[in-house]
Amino acid sequence: MRRRPTLRERLFTQPRRFGFDAAIGLLLRIARKADPAAAVRFRSPAGLAFPPADIPTLHDGGEAPARATTSVMGLTGPAGVLPRRYSESVIATRRDRSHALHDFLDMLSHRLVALFARAGMKYRPARSAAVSALAHPSRTDPVEGALLAFAGYPTPQMADRVSGGRNSMLFYSGFFSAHPRSAERLESLLSDWLGQAVRVEQFAGAWLLLRREDRTRLAQGLLPGPWSRLGVDAAIGT
Repeated sequence: MRRRPTLRERLFTQPRRFGFDAAIGLLLRIARKADPAAAVRFRSPAGLAFPPADIPTLHDGGEAPARATTSVMGLTGPAGVLPRRYSESVIATRRDRSHALHDFLDMLSHRLVALFARAGMKYRPARSAAVSALAHPSRTDPVEGALLAFAGYPTPQMADRVSGGRNSMLFYSGFFSAHPRSAERLESLLSDWLGQAVRVEQFAGAWLLLRREDRTRLAQGLLPGPWSRLGVDAAIGT
């Protein structure tokens, strides 16, 4: 039986199947870094043809940062901001087996691409919270605090008391914050949590044993009958 490749293996063997933001998010998790500049070294394509993907090539650096060739932006290449002659000079020098100019320009553009990657995560709450947890595991991210508040837990300490844990409350905060809370949402939450299909039976009747003084009675003379308001507190049965 063939073993299915892990997400890390798929990323490094088939980087073209990943978008720029998705690939950067995975590389940050793999490297346990919060700064894209520290997790991966960005390079520009050594040519003028547009690559078929955001990251056409990706190499595992082992203990060193991974090396990614990206067509999203850079100083040279098809998406380069410098005049075309700089890209042509890079092609010419590489043809002469000299990588000095290409490496120098990539050294300058590396930080620019890293800042672009950070900007892409800034306005994605889920990814921003995950990256913040890598940098400061003991600190509560503002996005995380807001999601916990939506779920009814304004402080992380309150969420930690739940048997499911804080991460579960964060994941299902959308269900807890929605009003009104419907049976369909409860079914979805329980099915996902238990890993089995769950069906909620609504308005299921049940028999309750009421004490004599709690039973509905009609009025007698001038005395009002207790528990006799329909739709409020009246009960059927004896």
